[in-house]
Amino acid sequence: MNYTRSEKAAGLTLLAGFGFIAVAMVLVGAGRDWLSSYQNYFILLKSGYGLLPGVKVKFLRLDIGRVSELKITDDNMVKIDLAILTDFSSRLKGDSLASVNSPTIIGSEYIEIVPGDPQSPSIPPGGQIPAKDSQTVDQLLASIQIKEKLRQLDVIMKNVASITTQLEDPTGSFFGTMANLKRATGAIAGGEGTVGGLVIKAEVHDELLAALKELRGVSESLNRTALGLKKDLPNITAKIDSILRQVESGTRSFPEVARGAREGLREVDQILDSVKRNFLIRGNLSPDQPPESLTRPARER
Repeated sequence: MNYTRSEKAAGLTLLAGFGFIAVAMVLVGAGRDWLSSYQNYFILLKSGYGLLPGVKVKFLRLDIGRVSELKITDDNMVKIDLAILTDFSSRLKGDSLASVNSPTIIGSEYIEIVPGDPQSPSIPPGGQIPAKDSQTVDQLLASIQIKEKLRQLDVIMKNVASITTQLEDPTGSFFGTMANLKRATGAIAGGEGTVGGLVIKAEVHDELLAALKELRGVSESLNRTALGLKKDLPNITAKIDSILRQVESGTRSFPEVARGAREGLREVDQILDSVKRNFLIRGNLSPDQPPESLTRPARER
């Protein structure tokens, strides 16, 4: 069959259109994971949390799958079937944990899977992923005791209003305190009173500076004295120790000296007794005044 040139051009245009559509579908499908393979898993929760088929499943904030179906079990639990990309299925471990999360209170919910221990065994396809129930908005508000917080806020606002009223009262304590402060600063600036004199009068400043200078000199002198004592203290201590040792040595030898003196006095006493008995000396002695013994104690004389 012979085709005209226009018919051939129309056919090529049609084929090119089909080819473009096919390429576009492949690219879009690759971007939307239409051509990717999935593995099925499921989780059990006490509530559906408003989830719908197509809700994203995230793993470390990465999209790894979607919710495929929701069903209610015979024991009134919500079974949520998940389609997980095959490339990520090996990362689902026995101690992984799934939960329903939301970016904000009014944001779109999604299922977040927390990784488990890399050494734990993987969950086989079709298996159950451990999951925990999340707090609802009502439960969250109850946990933070919103009514009590609002009551406390109301008390704070009333206190602020009361303080504002007092501040606006010209005869109130705030303006009275400010007036007293103004008078006090004015008196100081005018040189009135002790503080004013200290601030304004130049001679008082000079006297204070002189006293401080003198105190500084005394302090430096004390420091020098203390340094000198610290330097000479070891020598003084050594000398005192030497004197104490000499005194101790002399004290130990004193009993021997005393015994020697008593022995000498005893010998002199014996000599005097011998002389007294000598006939040449005895005739010249007064009978009522015999010579005293040198060894007699002084209290008996």
